[in-house]
Amino acid sequence: MPRVISTMIILFSLAGGLPAQVRPELTAEKLDEGLYLVRNTGGNVLFWDGPEGVLAVDCGTVPDHGMRLVDLIRKTTGKEPRFLVLTHYHYDHAGGAAAFPDSTITIAHDSLNRNMAERLEPLMNELLFGPGDRAIAFLEKQAADASLSKEERKNAERALALNTDARERYRSVKPLEADLTFSESLSVNAGRGRVRLLYLGPGHCRDNIMVLFPDYGILHTGDFVLNGALPYLDGPGGGSLVNWISVLEQLEKMEGWTRIVPGHGAVMSRDGLARLREMMTRLLADIRDLKSRNVPYEEALEEMQKKTYLDLPAKDLFPYTFRAVWEELDAVRP
Repeated sequence: MPRVISTMIILFSLAGGLPAQVRPELTAEKLDEGLYLVRNTGGNVLFWDGPEGVLAVDCGTVPDHGMRLVDLIRKTTGKEPRFLVLTHYHYDHAGGAAAFPDSTITIAHDSLNRNMAERLEPLMNELLFGPGDRAIAFLEKQAADASLSKEERKNAERALALNTDARERYRSVKPLEADLTFSESLSVNAGRGRVRLLYLGPGHCRDNIMVLFPDYGILHTGDFVLNGALPYLDGPGGGSLVNWISVLEQLEKMEGWTRIVPGHGAVMSRDGLARLREMMTRLLADIRDLKSRNVPYEEALEEMQKKTYLDLPAKDLFPYTFRAVWEELDAVRP
């Protein structure tokens, strides 16, 4: 039978890179005058103390993250957040929205409300609650297994408590409706630190947008760009790898930015964008090749998982990405 290892893997850590039961102290890292980066809430968060009020980009994984983010904004600026821009509907970027004040205006793409209503619950069941419930059942058995040592049972009990707490906190994430939506672009503020919201079509999912601070040369890409992790394609949520690559090509040509705040990972230069595009172009070409050779689905997936260029954090989500690309290519076949 399986043994308990000394350091338990917390399966609920799929959301945002950190288990939700971990409550790190949030800090505001100053990127420029009035512009701050916050890590450790799931996806990267920006907030800007602008001439028309504080604007936040994304808000953490669960309401607890959102509550502590609002407190940090108040402490840093002395103001309430006036605007909350959601780069997309995924819980690790939008799950903290419920903790923002009622006066905060939530802004997103036109299709976010649809994805929230139709896809948030199935996505969380697939990526969180299914694996998480299986982990809890396994840990319950381990904690009660008299054949294990006292230390092993204690490890299982600690991991069980962490997973159970995380499950309850994730269950507090509920779909929401944005107050203001747009189709292609939107300018939120004027004057120093203008903010432009951009939609260049589906990629990571249907509703993913980017937020450009042209006076600072900073672009928050949401999960269009990840630094140090394997991208995840949300096919049921309207994602498209073909268009994702096209968007990355457009970003490389776009003026007005020198630094990227990715959805996850450290701030990047323009060079990092080219490396990501090359990897994703190779991924698309490799899957197209497998389909052209009529390799069966399961064999094709197994072959792709052996590719060393895909050996990055978050590879456990690759089967979902593979299925989404496979089905996308089926749909575009003549």
